[in-house]
Amino acid sequence: MKGYVCFSCGEQILSNNQSNEHIIPNSIGGKKKVQNFICKTCNEKLGETWDAILAKQLNPLALLLGIKRERGESPAEIFSTTRGDQYRMTSGSNLEIPHPVIKEQKVDDTKVYLEISARSHKEAKEIITGLKRKKYPGLSIPIDIDSLEYNESYIDGALHIPMAVGGKQAGKSVVKSCLALAYNAGLSGLDYSKIKKYFSDEIQPCHVWAYCYQDYIRNRGKFNIIHCVHVEASSKNRNIIGYIEYFSAFKFVVLLSDNYLGNDISATYGIDPLSGCEVDIDIYIDLPNHAVAELFNAPHDFEEMKHSLWKVIAFCQKRSIEREQNRVLNKAVRYAFTKTGLSEGEMIGPEHINTLVNAMMEKLGPFFVHTFVGIQKLNIYAINKS
Repeated sequence: MKGYVCFSCGEQILSNNQSNEHIIPNSIGGKKKVQNFICKTCNEKLGETWDAILAKQLNPLALLLGIKRERGESPAEIFSTTRGDQYRMTSGSNLEIPHPVIKEQKVDDTKVYLEISARSHKEAKEIITGLKRKKYPGLSIPIDIDSLEYNESYIDGALHIPMAVGGKQAGKSVVKSCLALAYNAGLSGLDYSKIKKYFSDEIQPCHVWAYCYQDYIRNRGKFNIIHCVHVEASSKNRNIIGYIEYFSAFKFVVLLSDNYLGNDISATYGIDPLSGCEVDIDIYIDLPNHAVAELFNAPHDFEEMKHSLWKVIAFCQKRSIEREQNRVLNKAVRYAFTKTGLSEGEMIGPEHINTLVNAMMEKLGPFFVHTFVGIQKLNIYAINKS
């Protein structure tokens, strides 16, 4: 490892301070790691700042898609509907009440009526145990909590999920990802003075990176949702361009160097964040420095940004409906057979048909209403960087 230095602090990287840097943060589904790029101390510090801020901005999409991480799941978030109701979204776009609710009604001097809304049997037990210990020592529960069924319903109104992607700190994470891939491609030890000035706040983001509204991926039709990072070192243009895309929706161009004197080098890392598998993405970028300057100074195309995002949302909705359909259908079949009193392996007779159909429709009805009337919608607002 002799000769490698940390891009951030300049300290020599040795075996005692080596670290594995995710090219795309693992918090949003990135897998590939590089070495000899950043020391352990800086990796931890920047992971808790730059990367954490970017991950928080993209967390709603990670929740909607159920992105798998190396440690734990994407943190749950609370969102409001257009009616003002609040719900807590967990990984996989599952919605639940944001916190347990306890309603107390005094019946007489010796009795009190408690209505408890909890998110799990475990939480209900913990609440009851706490009430018995702190407030109602004589509390008795006439039923087995584990035997209770969940009361399921669909939300009424559109779900409002605000998103703001970009800004100073998250932008540094974007640039760092491109630089990490450049180092991995053999483009270390070059003139990255402009990037270093950006990282130290000596120059503004507009000199280094910008949102991108042009599609540089030539085989996009093969994929649903992707993350990708691409670097293009051009001897003709004398520059190193980085391109990065998150969730097929948020795209950025980065000017890593405008004073490159080496050979042509190109490298790409693409991943399907749903499966965690690398994908072969065909990207072509040919941007002379004057074209980069024009791109950096171009007005923002919010319609194109919204269009890209809504394609992702449409995919999320379709996937969510299919998953819910399978879940509800399986539950309806189990419920219907329970209603008939049939044991496993018994033949279904004509006398059972009406019971089966009615019981299944009892469970399937709310899903059909929810799906075809379109009660649940997503309103996502993409906000430009500050």
